[in-house]
Amino acid sequence: KIPKQLIFTSRWNILEQKSPSLIYDNVMNTIQKYQDAWPGEEIAIWFLDDRNCRSVINATKPEILYHFDDEANGSYKADICRVAALQLKGGYYFDVDIEVVEAFIVPNDVNFSTVNENGSNAHFSQAFMASVPSSPLLEHTLELMLN
Repeated sequence: KIPKQLIFTSRWNILEQKSPSLIYDNVMNTIQKYQDAWPGEEIAIWFLDDRNCRSVINATKPEILYHFDDEANGSYKADICRVAALQLKGGYYFDVDIEVVEAFIVPNDVNFSTVNENGSNAHFSQAFMASVPSSPLLEHTLELMLN
């Protein structure tokens, strides 16, 4: 079962800084949509800045840390961090600029979910992913990233 945990990444913790305001409002919208979908449930919110990403990567695949630290492109850094975070604890990952209109709850018998990009089975988006912890798929993804 995928944990009721929402995961976000950014260079800095937008929830603490409350800026940029449009992104902060969007993240808060995502949180609210899932709180509404899981009324009375305990929902963990995990916002990973670069420092927290380093800790998560170190806990899952420390040999990737060099590549994370050396990467100048923030979106590539987020790619590494999100996969490591989902592998470590599982949950629902969202890019901070994804607008959630309605919460998508993954069925209990599903271990991993993402989005077909442009309706194609050839391309998948990493803007939303949900996974159980210790996923063989994500372990393989971390190996591919390392290679």
